[in-house]
This record gives sequence, structure tokens and C-alpha cells, in this order.
Amino acid sequence: MTQPKTIVGKDPHRGINLEIAYDTTILSMREIDPDQGLPVIAPGFIDGQVNG
Repeated sequence: MTQPKTIVGKDPHRGINLEIAYDTTILSMREIDPDQGLPVIAPGFIDGQVNG
């Protein structure tokens, strides 16, 4: 079994700081103390455009 990974950042919709543990799915989310300078947590964007 692999060790879960974690990411910390700000939820832009609710304005709170979160710590998210994940492996292939989200395992847990918890609110953490406010801290300035955390990145915003948002879905990634994929550009599927193919030219030519």
C-alpha cells in the first residue's frame, strides 16, 4: 500500500484553508488554520486542441 499524498491550499469558493489527503481518490479533507500565501486549490485545465 502506498503512502497517501497531501496538498494544502485555499478553497476559493469558501475562503478557507484546507489540507487534502489523496491517493487515487480523495481520502480526507480538513480545515487548517489561516495562513497567508497558500496557493488556490482549483481543477487543472487541459487543452485538447490539435492543429494540423
